[in-house]
Amino acid sequence: MNSISATSGEGKKRQKVLFSFFFFLKYWLYPFLK
Repeated sequence: MNSISATSGEGKKRQKVLFSFFFFLKYWLYPFLK
């Protein structure tokens, strides 16, 4: 975790993209999962 925090810029960018992708996937697959 510390290694990722060290690169604050890239770490935050990566986390944001990952979160956005996960949210999009969840929203898109929601009807299929129901």
